[in-house]
Amino acid sequence: MKTTTILSRSPKGQEEIEHREHKLAGKMRMLLFLVDGHLSLNELTEKAQRMGLGKDAVSQLLAGGFISIVKIEDIQAANQSPPADKGQDAWERYRRARQFMNETIVDAIGIKSFFFTLKIERTSNLEELRSLLNDYTTSMLKALGQESGDLFVSRMKKLLE
Repeated sequence: MKTTTILSRSPKGQEEIEHREHKLAGKMRMLLFLVDGHLSLNELTEKAQRMGLGKDAVSQLLAGGFISIVKIEDIQAANQSPPADKGQDAWERYRRARQFMNETIVDAIGIKSFFFTLKIERTSNLEELRSLLNDYTTSMLKALGQESGDLFVSRMKKLLE
């Protein structure tokens, strides 16, 4: 497989994120959160290593059916699709950012995230979600350490742009 191959979460991977159906181990599950259909094999492998996982972590997710290779045609079709309505685009960006923040904080700190998730649920737009970024950063760095925590914080910042 080429190191520039783009990977995305498979239906099985999405099922694991939403319902923990397959009981994927902690750091492997956290790595799965980073698979977004935009990262290459190289980028994802580098992130896995920063999280303290071995070079074969991405291969394990692929072999387990949690991630799949994105076809070039799928990328081209997505790039050629008509521009979305601005309001719908903002809502979708907010929805994805909120979901990522909620899922990763719960996965990282468990039941201790209860009050933070209530704050997330009270947000209604990207600006309100941005106001939680400092608390999110503090919690993720404390729970995962600097290297791993930075991966999730930088992804969260990207989602909030």
